[in-house]
Order: sequence, then structure tokens, then C-alpha cells
Amino acid sequence: MQNSFRGVYGVVASMASLIGCGETAIGAESDTSGEGIAVVGAVTVELASGLPSCSPERRGAVYFVKSEEQLYYCDTWRYRKLPLPTVSGSHGLCRVEPADLTACSNGGVAISTGVDRDRDGVLDANEVEASEHVCSGLDGADGADGADGSDGTDAVSWVIALEPAPVSECPAGGTTIQAGPDADRDGLPESIATSRTVCNGQPGAMGAPGEDALVERASVIAPGTECEFGGERRERGLDTNGNRELEDVEILPTLSVVVCFVPEANVAGAALELGGEFLRGSDLEAPSPRFLHYTLDFGTTGVDTGALSAQAQRALTPETATSVREAYAIDLLHASGGADLLALAGEIDFTDPAGARCDLTVEIQGREAAVVVSAANVPFDGITADYAARLWARSLDETRSALENLPATRAPDKGVLVIFVSDAIPAQILADAYQALPAAVRGDTIAIVVETLGADGQL
Repeated sequence: MQNSFRGVYGVVASMASLIGCGETAIGAESDTSGEGIAVVGAVTVELASGLPSCSPERRGAVYFVKSEEQLYYCDTWRYRKLPLPTVSGSHGLCRVEPADLTACSNGGVAISTGVDRDRDGVLDANEVEASEHVCSGLDGADGADGADGSDGTDAVSWVIALEPAPVSECPAGGTTIQAGPDADRDGLPESIATSRTVCNGQPGAMGAPGEDALVERASVIAPGTECEFGGERRERGLDTNGNRELEDVEILPTLSVVVCFVPEANVAGAALELGGEFLRGSDLEAPSPRFLHYTLDFGTTGVDTGALSAQAQRALTPETATSVREAYAIDLLHASGGADLLALAGEIDFTDPAGARCDLTVEIQGREAAVVVSAANVPFDGITADYAARLWARSLDETRSALENLPATRAPDKGVLVIFVSDAIPAQILADAYQALPAAVRGDTIAIVVETLGADGQL
């Protein structure tokens, strides 16, 4: 390889003349608070013996050997020592970075030095006092091809034959594995070089009778002394009579729990009004739908995505109007039913990538739901009952299709449709239109209207 290193040792003299003779000792520390020059952009190693081998894959790499206070440059097959310039005074910086191809057509590094006047640990353009390029040499011509090697001996393949093991050796059956060379390549070994017999195990003893199946049931707890804002009782027990239903005498208190709903006063600073209607895990098991009407009042403060929970923040990359709605839907479902985010649409391998997609999946009290988040855009002439009915029919059908498009690895219990709508009158029209829908249109999807008030423009 030609050496167009631009004179590695010539760089020393060139840079010395540019920078001047400094008295300051050269140091490898990245701390620029004391005297010395800090090296930025080179990999630091303690000893030269710690340098990796120089190869074409590492060409252009620069290392700083701390014990020698010396820069090493990988020039394809060997290391070149580069001078570490000095800077008079304190807070000196030496920056090492790849050279521009216009300066080094075959690659190289640019070494810049100066005083870090603003003490930010970065050598800015206006702080550079001297710079120099160290270029890699041009690739040499390919050498002549070597002579062909002598032919090797033909390989002899081996084959494996499987035979049933003799009963005398394996009473419960088994397999004899034989292996040997197959010189004539007929698929059978000419001789058995190795043999091993693997026997089946003897049948085990009959196991003890298994436990009865575990069954459960859920019931709603009305607001009262047990749960101030209502809740859900989840009872479990063994189905001793085999009817697949949990009877009172089968309940195991140690496996039963009571979940009380705890309303949250706000979602990311917006006042939340649930109207006493909470989302329950049992809603995802019921064959019938459910309708909920919530209110989010942003007042004059407006939408504050920075106040959303950590799991809601996952939906904000990149932050768009759609992602903001999804993020608020995550925290709203958590406030109304304790929902935890499982996956966003971009994290799900849908069966049909071009088909209907849910926006996220959540877990609510041990049950999984596929959630579609939408917005009711108010037409110029306002929302009419007919417009609201068509919006519901389209959105509910999309939610059902999204549920069917999920991969087999995910099996949500039900779909949840969340529609954001600005102001009270359109929200009430949507609510009335839902109640008037035929049962076949509603299906079993949980429908939630979120009425937003105040400075809600970002939604």
C-alpha cells in the first residue's frame, strides 16, 4: 500500500509550528478543569499492549495510550504514532474526528487543538487554534495469484442406521443407533464403527386423582360501606360438583378478592368526571355491551402532555394529535378501571398489516381489551342524529374488525371504542344516538364517549 500519510512525522513539525511551543504537560484526562490538554474523539487505553490489532476494518481508528500520552492511528495494517500537540495555558482540548473526503480521499483523521474558553468540554469552531489532517495511504495493486494447491483425497461419508432394539435388551422397546462409513454411497454402512442402544423408560405408576377445576365468578359491589365508590368481588373455588359454575359452598376465601374503585380527580391536570361509572374487568367477560360517558375539563391551562403517566408517554413518539388522544385514553382507562398498557399498535404483528388495527391493548383487572381511539370531527353544520348514527356504525365495525385482525398470540376478551368529542351538546347527541342503535350494531363492544371542555385544541 502506498504511504500517502502526508508524512506522519511531518505532521509533528507542521502542527508544532502552527500551535507553538507550549510549556503545559500533555494529559489524557477528559477533565479540563486543571492544566493539561484533554483528548476528545479517541478511544483511551491504559497500555499499548491493550490496542486491538490494526486491520482494514479498523482503518482510520485513533487510540490514546494513557501510559505513554501518545496517539496511535490505524493505517490499515499497522499503527502510526501521531503527535499529541501542546497548548499553552490551561483548559486545552485536542479533538480527533474523521477527515472529510475532500481532504483525505482514502480516509483519515482531522486533529484540531485549542483552548476550551467556555469550559463546556467541547472544542468549538471559534476555539480552534490549529488543525491538521492525517490521511491513509492509497490501496496498492493486487498481488499475483498463487499456484493451485494439490488435490485432496476423496472424503468418505458416514451414514446412520436406526434399528428396533431387541426386547431382551429393552423390554419397553427402544432404538439401536449404528454408524459407519458408506464408501459406495448406497446409503448403508459397509461396517459398523459405533453402535448405541437407547431404551424407552418403563411406564410410570398411576398418578393420584387431580384437583377439581378452579372456577370463579364476579359480582358488582354497589357504592357503600364496603367500597365507597363501588367495586367488584371476584370469588374463586374448586368445582367439586363438576357443573363448571362456582357454588357458594365451593368458595375458597383465600383465593377471593374485593377490588374497590378509587376515582382520580384528574388526568394530567385535566379535571375528570366519571359520573360514578367505572370500567370493570367483568365488563370484558359479559356478552352484552356497555356505554360510558366521561368528561375531561382542561380549563384555561390546556393539554399538558408532560403531566401524563410514564405508560401514556409511550404513545407520544412522535407527538401528533392522534398520539395525544391515545396517551390521554391510556390514563383515562387507568383512572376509570385501573387499566395497564400492554402494547401499542406499532408493537403488534397484525394478521393483515393492511387491515383494521386497534391503537393499543390494555389489561383491566386481569382481563385484556383491544382499544380503538377516535375523534368525532364536528361538521360545519354540526353533529346531527343521523351523522352520529353513521359514525357509531362505522367505528363499531372497525373495532370488531381490529379485534379479529390481532395475531393468535393475543386474545383480548373484548373491544373498547373510545371517541373524543369537544363540548357538551355534540357529546349528548352521540350518547343519544348510541342508545338508539340496534343491538346487532352495538354488538358487545364497550363504547366510551369522552367529552372534552376548555382549552382542548391539541386533541
